[in-house]
Amino acid sequence: MQAMRVFWAKGYESTTLTDLQQAMGGLTAPSLYAAFGSKEALFREVVLLYHQTQGIPMVKALTEGATARASIEGLLRVAATTFCQPTLRVGAYWFWAP
Repeated sequence: MQAMRVFWAKGYESTTLTDLQQAMGGLTAPSLYAAFGSKEALFREVVLLYHQTQGIPMVKALTEGATARASIEGLLRVAATTFCQPTLRVGAYWFWAP
């Protein structure tokens, strides 16, 4: 979750190994590489975590509405709640990196 927040705030390209290490409790570079293999592999896990924690509620809201209007309204409500969290300081497009 901490890595997800770093990638969210800084984007993939601007996030450094040091940023990730600090966010993940001072994890050493060898430990990070042993656990994830690379920054890109960690990012891919973060995208999966994002999908499981933030994406699923949005898809559920979109697909469970009784009408198209209700589905879109549900999606927008979940998105507004998600993206207005104080811990999310930038937009939702960071996950489009590699």
